[in-house]
Amino acid sequence: MDHQQEFRFNPGARQGSPLAVNEILQLMSEGSGKLRVFTAYNIDCQIAVRLNGTISAGYTLFLEVDNFSLSGDVNYREFSLTEFMTPPYLDILLRVKTADNRVLKDVALNNIKWKELTPGDSLSAFRINENRINGNIQMDIAKAHFHYGEESLDNITSMKASLSSYYEADKQLYKVADLLETISPEDYERAILDDFKVCEAELITGKVTYAPFWNVLPLNQNDPLHIQARLDTLSTRTKKLRETFNEVLSNLDNHLFETGLDYLAVGESRKALELFERVLVYNPMHIPAHIKLGQNELTTLQPLKAMERFEKLMGKATLPAQWKEEAVDFVSGLFASEISKADEAMEDGRFLDGLNILNEVEKFCYAAEQWECPVLLKEKIRAAHYGMYRSFLSVARRAYSNKNNSFAVLYAESALEYQQNNKEYISTEKETIALLQLIAEGYFSQLSNAFQANDFALALKLAEDAGKLCKKYADAGVICREDPVMLARKAEEYKRSAERMVIPVVLSEPAIMRDDMSREQAAERVKELLSKGHLKAWAGEPAEAREHLNNLMHYVIRYELRKDSVINMRIVSLTEMIAAKECEKTYRDIQSMLTMMNDHVKRGYYSEARQSYDMAREINASAVNCQWSFSDTLLGLSFIELLSEYQQLIHEAQSAYFGAGQKGLEAFIRKYRIAGEFFNTRQLSQYGAEHQSLFEFSAASSNSALVIATIEFLSNDGYHPEVIELFRILERQGFATREMRSLQEYAGAQMASHLYALRPETNPSEFIREKTGNDQWLRNFSRSFTRNWP
Repeated sequence: MDHQQEFRFNPGARQGSPLAVNEILQLMSEGSGKLRVFTAYNIDCQIAVRLNGTISAGYTLFLEVDNFSLSGDVNYREFSLTEFMTPPYLDILLRVKTADNRVLKDVALNNIKWKELTPGDSLSAFRINENRINGNIQMDIAKAHFHYGEESLDNITSMKASLSSYYEADKQLYKVADLLETISPEDYERAILDDFKVCEAELITGKVTYAPFWNVLPLNQNDPLHIQARLDTLSTRTKKLRETFNEVLSNLDNHLFETGLDYLAVGESRKALELFERVLVYNPMHIPAHIKLGQNELTTLQPLKAMERFEKLMGKATLPAQWKEEAVDFVSGLFASEISKADEAMEDGRFLDGLNILNEVEKFCYAAEQWECPVLLKEKIRAAHYGMYRSFLSVARRAYSNKNNSFAVLYAESALEYQQNNKEYISTEKETIALLQLIAEGYFSQLSNAFQANDFALALKLAEDAGKLCKKYADAGVICREDPVMLARKAEEYKRSAERMVIPVVLSEPAIMRDDMSREQAAERVKELLSKGHLKAWAGEPAEAREHLNNLMHYVIRYELRKDSVINMRIVSLTEMIAAKECEKTYRDIQSMLTMMNDHVKRGYYSEARQSYDMAREINASAVNCQWSFSDTLLGLSFIELLSEYQQLIHEAQSAYFGAGQKGLEAFIRKYRIAGEFFNTRQLSQYGAEHQSLFEFSAASSNSALVIATIEFLSNDGYHPEVIELFRILERQGFATREMRSLQEYAGAQMASHLYALRPETNPSEFIREKTGNDQWLRNFSRSFTRNWP
């Protein structure tokens, strides 16, 4: 039987073979430029059916498909897709009939993979009732239909992608050819731009090389656009250009640098600097270009910029060996130049300017790991810090000479604060303490003069100031030669006695309210007092203004002057003005206390900060009628109470430290540990406070008895990391091994006993070797630990 089958557009196909046909026709229409509805292809073939067998034994069915061909729209542009479009499945209906065309049986066979059939393959076996047969039987093909399976959709998708990538490759290869035509390896000015073009060409040829069409399309039989040959040619050209440009770019920085030097030689510095900057774009580690730019920065008074440049170069990255010496020479010159500037500034007394210069140099030294910071720098920085320190002292001494004690104390305290913040450079505060002692003596000299001049108010103030100074620096050794509290009481008593001897006479105000005063006279008196009250309030003296208000209210009440609207309005105005001024004064007082609190906290005077804090809270609570409140601010400063408690614990520990004998040391250690636990649990470090651990304090005390007591305490308490660290600190301080032997042996034994109770499975030898690193200084400790392990 000859079979013909035509495939056409089937609108609305959603699944199975019709959907596959739709997709194939869509692909064909895109390749041919026809509308899909007018796209079709035909199948021509011969189908032969054969029966073998007998009625008694049964029949076997055989099928053959010959001369299969496709015609119609089977090409996608230059590619024939006949093999791809051949339907893999055949559905066939066979009819068994007698010689007189009577139907005996219908045999339906579906989804036959007809291309896999061989002449000997049987498709079906069946029997026919003998009673129904009259003569020979024959076989007819009632219906045959070729179709696609579900897997065909994946093949169609793959073919679409392959064809699309093939023709896209054609466009991309033309693009590569155009790119390569515009590249010139001899033009250094365009080298980077052309290198990007080479990179783009490499990218495109790489994509084409691994495009999906290579594994799908039979390009060995049909490559209509000559993709393979063009790709080979362009890849070869691109590879050669890459080799050329690698060589060009490797020398591009030197070429541009040499050109910059040529411009520099003829005075074209601007063009030269631009070229040096371009050199660094190509090679950020080109040291000669950095040096030229650094020299320009020094010339234009930008040394910080030059240091920042070489700080990055000489950090963790390794300098190119051929330029390392040049970089070191430049940095050495830069260092010498900055040191010279700092020296000049310090010679002129501008220690802060000198210190700023040196700090930048020091920052550079620490950041530039390939540059060893000279020892001279430390000495210069020390001299600058000491100059700053002496500057504060000079101003303080000048103020003291001019009898301006408060100013002298201010600058002496600034010097002390500076020394405390820079102990690394200024080891002792003895000069400042001596000056504070001198200022204290000055207070008493002036106080004596004030008593002689009967200026008891001044004497009172001087006594109070002297008392504050001596109390504040008593621990540092500042001593008052007389009792300032007693002198203050004496001055206060003399002042009151002097005030009682003075009879105030005010002609405009009678001392006693007269009974014969008329209402009009009382009104005038009230207006006079109102004017005085307003004047005092305006001048910022609310206490005196309120005194005037209290006095005039006697007249107002006695003579019923509230009925006078003018007087009443002025009384209300004065009352509001006094309240506002009192609020302003209270506001300033609290602001001042907040400043004092911050200052005390910064200096570590937490007890004084607590006093200011409590006073500010009391004042704030009393100012309920003011339009402002410091409640939230004071709540945020509540940590001052914790700092004050911590300082009290430290004072208790210090008091025990100066107690008698061994018991005093034991009490100190116990109290100091309590203070440390309080500090850590409250996290007081977040408020800027600092706390030395017990072993650090002990090591820094230079007190052998305390060191011994600390080691014994820590060993018994099991704090072995701190004990080991304490031994290491003592080694750095030059503590004699002979004196430490018994302590190390004691600590090792105690620690072994403690650790065994906690972790008996521990290997003592491995443990102690890990903790000490076989340090010879700790050998007695290690031996004792191992020997005493239970």
